[in-house]
Amino acid sequence: MKDMNTKSLTLKTINKSNVWDIQENDVFRMLEAAEKDADIRDNIRHYIDIIKSAFEIEEIKIDRPEVIKKYEARGLKTGVIRLDEHKKVTVGIKKKSISRVTDLTYENIRHITADKLIEVLDRNFGGGWDSLSQSIQDIIQSGFDISTTTLPKDRLHKSGGMYEKKVADGFSVLEIGKGAWTEAIFAKLKPESEKPRMKFDQDAPANSISTTSPSR
Repeated sequence: MKDMNTKSLTLKTINKSNVWDIQENDVFRMLEAAEKDADIRDNIRHYIDIIKSAFEIEEIKIDRPEVIKKYEARGLKTGVIRLDEHKKVTVGIKKKSISRVTDLTYENIRHITADKLIEVLDRNFGGGWDSLSQSIQDIIQSGFDISTTTLPKDRLHKSGGMYEKKVADGFSVLEIGKGAWTEAIFAKLKPESEKPRMKFDQDAPANSISTTSPSR
């Protein structure tokens, strides 16, 4: 999720986490500004490696309008960047998509919304939260409060129940049908300062889990 400090980011301040906050035009802006900084020029490939953690960068070896248009048709922004003191190249740059659970990392998990997370989960599995690998669960829970519950369809939306309370508290929800039962997965982005910790929901069935921060 792009924040108000994006414009203040430079090549010297980006890392493999906050690089997910910038867009293609920001990459070209940073690289252009870096041409005036000798320290950055000497280490430009290091900074490009950081950018590549969040962006696809393809060198366009045939710099003709009809070729450029083909790259732009694929959604890449095109421009010229300097790789070293003597070499400029035309490239196409595109932000990497987060469309599968395997695209989620500790670096990018806090840079998507809860609705986007639900979209990714919905696209990738139908077996419920427990069908995710432990490593993917850990990545998700490092950035989001997650609660799950499985109830008969006619009880899930019961007035005053967990579903209603979670939605009212700002959680996004994914419902997964399991015959006469439905599993609900609730997700809400953690505040930046919170650390993950598992606990059982007091008002949910025994198999329901939640990730919260220690009380402060």
